[in-house]
Amino acid sequence: MSALKNISLVMIASLFATLLVAQTMQTLEPLYGIQFSEKHLIVKVKSNGCTQAENFQIETEDNETGMHLSIVRKKIDQCRAMPHIIELALAFNIERDKQYYIENPMKFRKTAPR
Repeated sequence: MSALKNISLVMIASLFATLLVAQTMQTLEPLYGIQFSEKHLIVKVKSNGCTQAENFQIETEDNETGMHLSIVRKKIDQCRAMPHIIELALAFNIERDKQYYIENPMKFRKTAPR
């Protein structure tokens, strides 16, 4: 009986650890457009109605090839509105002499043929 209890405890601990990692794991947000301005990175992202600029952070990695940027969603939009694309201005100071690389996947909206 003791072995069964130990196995059960290990399985429960593994389940909780997996759930904790899944909740804290951050994924790169698909972008539908991006622009640079003097003090902002302007991104287009999908929203269900509650997405705000504060829900995102810009992670940077500077190396010999240039500045690598990752736009990461910190808070999931759990609203239930019809998904739509919004534009957000994220605070970011551009260094004009640097090359920038966006690590996020890019998506494009389907448009009707003309």
